[in-house]
Amino acid sequence: MLAKQSIASKHQYSRLRWRLLLSYLAVMLATFGISGLAIYGLFLKSLYHEMDERLGGLADGAAHNLVDVQKRSIDPTQIVTKTEPLPTIPIDSDGDLDISWQSMKLPRQRIEWFDEHRQFLTASGRNFDFVPLQPDLVSAHHPQFYSLTRTVFKNINGKKIVQGYVRVNESVEVLEAELSDLRWILGLGGLVGLGLTGLGGIWLTQQSLQPIQNNLDQLQQFTVDASHELRSPLTAVKISVDVLRSNTAGLLPADRHRLEVISKGIEQIRYLVEDLLLLTRMDGQLIAHEWRLIAVDEVLEDLLDLLASQAQEKQITLKSNLMSYINVNGDNTQLPRLFRNLLDNALKYTPDGGTITVTMQRAKGAVNVSIIDTGMGIAGANLPRVFDRFWRADVERTSGRSGLGLGLAIAQSIARSHQGEITVDSQLNQGSCFQVKLPLA
Repeated sequence: MLAKQSIASKHQYSRLRWRLLLSYLAVMLATFGISGLAIYGLFLKSLYHEMDERLGGLADGAAHNLVDVQKRSIDPTQIVTKTEPLPTIPIDSDGDLDISWQSMKLPRQRIEWFDEHRQFLTASGRNFDFVPLQPDLVSAHHPQFYSLTRTVFKNINGKKIVQGYVRVNESVEVLEAELSDLRWILGLGGLVGLGLTGLGGIWLTQQSLQPIQNNLDQLQQFTVDASHELRSPLTAVKISVDVLRSNTAGLLPADRHRLEVISKGIEQIRYLVEDLLLLTRMDGQLIAHEWRLIAVDEVLEDLLDLLASQAQEKQITLKSNLMSYINVNGDNTQLPRLFRNLLDNALKYTPDGGTITVTMQRAKGAVNVSIIDTGMGIAGANLPRVFDRFWRADVERTSGRSGLGLGLAIAQSIARSHQGEITVDSQLNQGSCFQVKLPLA
């Protein structure tokens, strides 16, 4: 368990940091968005309320002249000017207004009078496209203007009878300009706020994860130190066991078997220590790569020759379709290990009599090396976990196959350190295809 913790990579730490930062930014973005919409909605409601009050006062004032204007009727399509298109209308026929509607009217407004039959009588003020009267619609927003309608009643024998209608229109240019300014302010303010929030989020995330980073660094250093310390005694024990195995004349068969088991156990532990040390160094970027030009086909040919005897023991056919003069920049010790781990994995999980095929293809600025086997395959649900450390396929299906679940993780780490990537495609009981993509030199 400690070994698993000690190899927690910086890649995982970086993903955790970005996940926390993006979550924080998502929450703040949602907060800014909801707040901005609320402010915009309240401001818009306030503007319409103010306009309703302004137009309502103007409509009430203009209603006093309905009796006078009923004697003046004009076709609304003949009104073409944008100021005062009609003959002068009396300021106040009954004399009970403190402020006349002419004093309240703004240049961007227009007053329209209608009779009780909704027929247009006359208008004063700015000209807009004529819209038929809809008395049931008290207020309405048109493309050019905002309108408010008042019904004027007269009292006859104690009964209120509709005398006519007054509709007041106001251009929405000022309204739209104010809303546009508000949108710009909210947008720029939101961007500035989100930027400052991002900077603050980076600092807060770094501060909150600093203890975790310190623990990871300590565990990583412990793994390096422990691996170094274990290599020497393991080597000494291994040498001693090999000496005993070479001189088994006086040993019983059972003792010789025990020595074999001990030797294999020590070898497995030694591989584990080496793998842990390699992964820890790669996580901490402690490996000083000696980059050189490497011919990929030569590396693969050497590995195929090396593994030919193992393949013959299982009657596995090794096929290859390689391309010459395909070079990459890489580490001369790490790249062979990458392909060795993939080939070992294919040999391990391919049954007797199967086939392993290695092919090469050029891509845009890269080379694709495919290792295809006719083995047991991997379930689709397990494909995302293939490169996880210490993960192995179903124990029942892999019984008798040695391994600690680090080979593919190491191969992926080596590929990424060379700006490459390994992908896998597999189907149960049909085989797997591991494809390595590396940039060309």
